[in-house]
Amino acid sequence: MDVSKVHSWVRQFNEGRTSCDNKPKQPRAHTSRSDDMIEKVERIVLGDHRMTVEQIASSVGISVGSVHTILHDDLKMRKVSSRWVPRMLTDDHKAAHVACCQAMLTRNDSMNGTFFSSIVTMDETWMPFFNPETKRQSAQWKHTDSPPPKKFRVTASAEKMMVSIFWDSEGVILTHCVPKGTTVTGASYENVLKNKFLPALQQKRPGKAARVLFHQDNAPAHRANVTQTFLRENNFEVTLSTSGILLQTCLGSTFLAPPRPHLTGYSVESEDMLLFYISGAGKTLQLVTVVLKCKPSCTF
Repeated sequence: MDVSKVHSWVRQFNEGRTSCDNKPKQPRAHTSRSDDMIEKVERIVLGDHRMTVEQIASSVGISVGSVHTILHDDLKMRKVSSRWVPRMLTDDHKAAHVACCQAMLTRNDSMNGTFFSSIVTMDETWMPFFNPETKRQSAQWKHTDSPPPKKFRVTASAEKMMVSIFWDSEGVILTHCVPKGTTVTGASYENVLKNKFLPALQQKRPGKAARVLFHQDNAPAHRANVTQTFLRENNFEVTLSTSGILLQTCLGSTFLAPPRPHLTGYSVESEDMLLFYISGAGKTLQLVTVVLKCKPSCTF
């Protein structure tokens, strides 16, 4: 102990101090986390939900760490990103969806619960000639002391083919590959319905061929006059009117999820090979029918 410390202790004992223990210190007031400060921070955040921690700290005059503690510990807040949704529906769209659902439930009751299982629907999707494996498909077992596997980053090929799939709650009815260079028009779509889909329906679903409850999206080829004429002449009852978002979402997205083949990690060299790969090759198509609450699987 240096001389100055000794002189300090002597002076304090001469002034009446009797203990060598340190005096207890009064804790400093937490002005940065007072009730008023917490309320102020909350008011700023509610005024602009996108403010950063640094901007809030600058506005209220406290440290960034204090603002972070107030947000997470006192206000129980966390910053999240917006969730992407397919469409931003207006009040009119939502009201139309409610009316649509009520009409379908009424129709289902009148048909003794067979309405949704009677629907035949279709969808199109693009299939690339080369589709790389997913991260899960390329996973491998390894020991803890062995190095992880490596693979090059690859993307799907630019060359691709459009595939039209027709299905119902029982499984796939038709898988049709649109020839390369074909423009999908009302005439070409009507030709597929007449020469491809209708014979397949009569063969695989003879009970539904006499009167078809048919659902399709609002694509221009589906709304063409030649298509509508064919549907009327062959007793195709379109389940909903062609009303844009309502038609595309009420059944196609809400009740019967479009089938997605688990076709990844493959490479073909021609359209015929791609069609063979889709049609055979032991690949399974998972159909998800939400209303029926079942997941039938079928190989097509």
